[in-house]
Amino acid sequence: MSFQIRLCRNDTTTYLRDTFKATPLLVPEARVKPLMVVARRNADIQFRGELRFLLDDPDWAFGLRDEAVSSASLDKTRKVDAGLGLQILRGFLKGLNAGHAPVEASLSGVKTLSLSFHNVRRHFADLNELGLALAGRRLNLNHPSLGLFRGDDPYQMLLVSDAIVSSEFSINKESGGEGSLEAGVPALHDYLAKAQTNLRRVSNTKSSITFEGDQPLTFAFSCVRLETDPATGALQILEAVTLRGDGPQESQPRILLDNDLNEPGLLVFDDEPATTEKSDK
Repeated sequence: MSFQIRLCRNDTTTYLRDTFKATPLLVPEARVKPLMVVARRNADIQFRGELRFLLDDPDWAFGLRDEAVSSASLDKTRKVDAGLGLQILRGFLKGLNAGHAPVEASLSGVKTLSLSFHNVRRHFADLNELGLALAGRRLNLNHPSLGLFRGDDPYQMLLVSDAIVSSEFSINKESGGEGSLEAGVPALHDYLAKAQTNLRRVSNTKSSITFEGDQPLTFAFSCVRLETDPATGALQILEAVTLRGDGPQESQPRILLDNDLNEPGLLVFDDEPATTEKSDK
């Protein structure tokens, strides 16, 4: 299954969903960025790579936009049980190519944790501009990687439109533990001095440890669905339609990968090995 961890409804994932129709990743990574193709069939969600290499003109280029994201929901997440928090932390540290054991030693006895995201930015494609740029573009129908998007039971072709990125996050002690987090930090710094990681800096206070990576990583992303003409390969952005009870239909370009409002999931692509066990907490 694509979603490895499910959380209780919380302000952070609700903000990402409602504002950007974004899906959070368990393992933040740089490869998930706008104009990357994602394949979806039921619960199977796979990362496929750059759209331009599927086109009949692989030199096609499109300019992206960038803006700061400011939200109290990202400054500090809801408190979670330490066991679940550590599973999430392992995913984030994997994205930074860093081991989790030294950090977990610093958190011995902690009962509840929260996360904070800093220097958050949104890299995105203006969808009206993208729609114009795709007009006249066609898939290379002879491309060997298009097979799973065709046939009797094809995958949907999704295109990443927005990436919510950050180079810095903190883990915060909310309750429990024998004193401050400072006691275990020297061992963590000793580990980082010897290990080959993508961390630029680690700092701490009595109640938090902050990790700064050497590049921004995507921790949530949004998609649009592409519709293709099976005869010509012509592309267009397909509007997603949502039924609102007995009321009118709601149409918008970005689609949701996860429809569970009460227990939102953290995604691990099905072409990647699972990093944690699914939790129902």
